[in-house]
Formats: sequence, structure tokens, C-alpha cells
Amino acid sequence: MKSGIFQETDAGQQKMISPSGTSFNGRSRSTILSWVASGILLASAVLLLLPSPTGWKMALLAFAVTAVSALLFSFHYRRAGTAPERAKAGMEESARAIQELKQELAKRDVALDRLSRDVQLARSSLERLLALVNQEIRIPAEGLLEMTELLMDSDLDARAQRLAKTMRSSVEGLAEAVRSALDSAHRPETGDSESATEEIDLGSLVRETLQRFDNRARQKKLNLVANLPSTLPATVPGVPAQLPQLLENLLGITLTLSEEGEVHLDADLGREKGIPARIELRFCNTGPGISHAQQAALFNALACSGEIPPDNLDATGRALFIARRLAKSMGGELVLQTPRGENFCVVLSLPLKAPVPAPDPEGLGTVPELPAERQKRRILLADDNAVNRLVAVSMLQV
Repeated sequence: MKSGIFQETDAGQQKMISPSGTSFNGRSRSTILSWVASGILLASAVLLLLPSPTGWKMALLAFAVTAVSALLFSFHYRRAGTAPERAKAGMEESARAIQELKQELAKRDVALDRLSRDVQLARSSLERLLALVNQEIRIPAEGLLEMTELLMDSDLDARAQRLAKTMRSSVEGLAEAVRSALDSAHRPETGDSESATEEIDLGSLVRETLQRFDNRARQKKLNLVANLPSTLPATVPGVPAQLPQLLENLLGITLTLSEEGEVHLDADLGREKGIPARIELRFCNTGPGISHAQQAALFNALACSGEIPPDNLDATGRALFIARRLAKSMGGELVLQTPRGENFCVVLSLPLKAPVPAPDPEGLGTVPELPAERQKRRILLADDNAVNRLVAVSMLQV
């Protein structure tokens, strides 16, 4: 005989669905069990009244059947009654897990929205900064550069010409650094990550770099000494915006760590299997050696990784960190050769490449003549920058 299926009613009571489809609750089950047990007991009492031994045996058998039936029915009742409770508990646990997952997803959505707003705010701030740099630094720097060119074309004595040339070199470096910064800020959007390499006149670059630091060296009573052997190539490959900055950083660091004596900038060729493969620039000083703390700070600056210098670096360490990053961007390396208690010395090694001759298109540098009917006419010049207007007027008056 098949057992029934138990369900739970809205009132909290349990009912059983019989195989025939008839349902009855727990109270009905108790009543039926009582009737069955009473009937069996009554039959057992009747059998006990029989005088034959068979009646006693039948009575004992009836008692045993009653006890086993009661135990089996009670066990089945408890088992069928706990199954819905377990299912309900499992469903409640699943519902709680789903609710917690929804809450976690909601928190992540809020965090993503906040991050998106922060990124948009940072992008807007960067765009405003770039516009400010372009308007307030690049344009005046280029105007100052043009004014310096006009000043050098005027009647100046030798000393004034030298000062004007140094000023032009400094302004060129500033303008090139600003242009490089603006280009670097836009590279993530354009996908361009490499800077153009050109052939740079090493001798002129070293002389201009020494002239920029000449006054600073005199204030510290230091002598600047450069040693460029004649065996060096006339030009070396490099990024115009990075190589001058790299030399200035290293020479500035050497001057900062020098108290007396001389500051040397020595150049030499590094060879591989007898073939010149790289150029080595050594920035060293004489006089008292650097302390152990300074040496540890310098090595720490060269050991740092990443694109941004750590906050624990001082000004000298940051300059050395930037110099190493610039050297790596040009395929070179920066090595600190400063034993404890001895003079400061850092070696910049840059790879050499075969120079590629620049194209010389026809008509380069020539200015076409205006027709006679277009000469001596008035020109309307409009510019919102006073320096640019002055430069343009001066060029038109030549």
C-alpha cells in the first residue's frame, strides 16, 4: 500500500494526500491510528478470553503488530513532516543569498558610477590644464624665442651675442619641453607611444648645456670641464625634447652634489667586438665624497620602478629618477658608479645607430617673390598675444 504525501496548509497544519486523492490532516491521522489500535486491542482481549493456547499466541501477535505499526507510522509521519520544512529552509537560504548578491551588485554599481565621475572630472581637469599650458606657456615661449632670434640678428657685441644665444637655447628647451608634454598628454587617445628620433649635434648640445649652468657653477665656485674626443661621431640619435633635458638633469644633479673642485662631462665610445655600439657620457665631480646616506638615497632612486617617482624621494632623487626614465625611453641606461665615501659619478649609455641623411627637397628655404602689383600693400595683422604681435610686426618690417 502506498503512503500518502504530506503538505502544509495556510493555517500551519499538515495534511496528507492519499493515493486516491483524499486529503486528511494530522488530527485525522491520529483518529484513524486510535481506531486501528483500539480494534487490534479489542481483538486481542477477545482472543485472551479463549481457553486454548492459540488465543494467547494470537493476542501476543496482535500486540506486536500494533506496536510495530505504531512505530512505523510515527516514523513516517516525522520524516514526511520534516521534508517540507527542510525545503522551506533551503528556499529561505537561497532567497537570502540572492538578496545579498543583489546588495553587493548594487554597491559595485555605485562604486563604478563614482569611479566614472572621478575619471570624467580628471579628464576635464587635464583638458583645462593642457589648454592653460598651451595658451599661457607655449605661445609666450614661442614668442620669446622669435624675439631672441630677432635680437641675435641685430648689432650685438660678442658677449651679448653669446648671452642671446644661451637665452635662445634655454627658450628652445622650454618650448620643446612644453610641446613634448602636450604631445604626451594626447598620445593615449591617438595610440602613438613613441617619440621621433633625430640626429642631434652632440658637441653643440654639450656646449649649450654647459653655458646654461655656467652662472650656477660660478656661484658655487666650481669649474665646468667637458671632454669630447675627436673620435666621437658628429651627431648621435636622440629625441630632441628628451636628450637636452636628460643632460640638464644629470649635470644639475652633479652640481648639486658638488661643493668644491670641478664638474666633468666626459664622452667616449662603448664598443662591442671592436665596433662602436654606444656612446657613454660620464658626469663626475671632484672634491669631497658624498655621504653614505646620500649614496643610499641615489641608489634607491635608481632602483624605483614605475612612471611616477615615489613620495619618499628628495629633489635630487626625483631628478635622477626622471633621468633614468628618459634614458630608458631612448633605449639607453643609467648606471651609478659612486663607491661609498668617494666622488659622485653617473654614466649615461645611449645606443648608436647608423645616421640616416635627411631629405633635401628642392626649394627648401627659398622665399617666392611677390608680383609687383601685390607689393607695398597694407596687411591686417590680428593676434590676441602682445608678444606675438610684436614679433610678427618686426618680421614684416625686415
